[in-house]
Amino acid sequence: MKRIFTSYTILCSLLFTGSIAHAQEFPITVDKYYSPYMGANLFRSGLSIFSSVDDEYLPDFSGEYCFSAKLARSSKTMLESFLSNWAKVAQHEYFGHGARAREFGMYNVAYEINFFHGATYYAPGTFAALNVNQQAALSAGGMEATTVLARELELDILDTDDLDYRTGILYLFNSLDQTMYVFGATPQTFHADSNNDIGSYITEVNQWLGYQDTQLDLRGLRHKMLWDLADPMLYLSLYAWWQYIYCGETTLGYSRLFIGEMSMMPTTRTLLAPYGPEFQLLLHLYNADDKYIGVYLRTGHTGGKTSYGADLYVLPLAKGNKWQIGNKLSVWHQPHLLKPVPGKNDPDKYGFGDFLTFSYQFTKEISTIAECGYKTSGYLVGTPLSRNLIWRIGFNIDCSGRKKGC
Repeated sequence: MKRIFTSYTILCSLLFTGSIAHAQEFPITVDKYYSPYMGANLFRSGLSIFSSVDDEYLPDFSGEYCFSAKLARSSKTMLESFLSNWAKVAQHEYFGHGARAREFGMYNVAYEINFFHGATYYAPGTFAALNVNQQAALSAGGMEATTVLARELELDILDTDDLDYRTGILYLFNSLDQTMYVFGATPQTFHADSNNDIGSYITEVNQWLGYQDTQLDLRGLRHKMLWDLADPMLYLSLYAWWQYIYCGETTLGYSRLFIGEMSMMPTTRTLLAPYGPEFQLLLHLYNADDKYIGVYLRTGHTGGKTSYGADLYVLPLAKGNKWQIGNKLSVWHQPHLLKPVPGKNDPDKYGFGDFLTFSYQFTKEISTIAECGYKTSGYLVGTPLSRNLIWRIGFNIDCSGRKKGC
């Protein structure tokens, strides 16, 4: 983890000793478990810093169509791909598996974070002591964290009419993380000593269900993972990448769908909940005043157990001259987690979570970020499984000249 903050500090120094004319936003937050949302804000800031340094100091090959310029842009995107993959690995390990390990009180946790590979190590005894729902959440925690980062980047992209290809590259690596895990799995994945996230997740879901036969297998999970590939943001990001290499255009202009005076962009996601996969449909809506209304619907069915839920995000809900308030409300019906009974006999329950966000503008560029909320026990992306009071505080530096909501 020290390497992450060391690299981040170096990039900050490079940025602020030069020009920040091209800089965008730098959200920095902290919370109790160093959650995926904290990691997402860290790497979104890192992306803004890198883009600013790139625009200010690195060679500009835009507008050139000769073969040598295309080759130079291809080489540059290779560097950006390496950095994006490293960010994905760090998010996956430290803010994914690590956040779940911290939530469950595990000790002596160590991390390996490289450009192409990562791992999280913990004492086998501490893992064996966990409830099987906790084990499944820990196994899927890395992919859950990259899902959170991809969704936060998605919201950044939708907030404007332009998709920066560098944001698109980071989005692609994180959005495709769990898809690559699932489709890259082999029969060896399920060997006891493989320590593969997908093999462990499938085994633990089946163990929790308590049937003698397998209810979730790799083939079935691959079919459900196809829902990830229906996400239009994947193809917009790929096109932005291609457009930069072949045309030298840094940003891709695009349009949201329009319904009357409101604009909309639907996206998709497969969630690896501790009781089985869920399909999520995210409807991103913007009214004429650019107020964001997010309606996220999800449902799943594994081993005779059905779950469903909905999230409603309104940002901002209210605002004044220097302050803004937003609200996130989540409700769900799902198996009762953390119970010692087999899942097939586990009663379902309703649950909810509500989170209030607050932002105060100290100066034109600097504002606070604060979030406080409560959730009952149950699975909600990026939050603890047990009932919990959740808080997140930090600040945001906005050098883009735009005033945003919470």
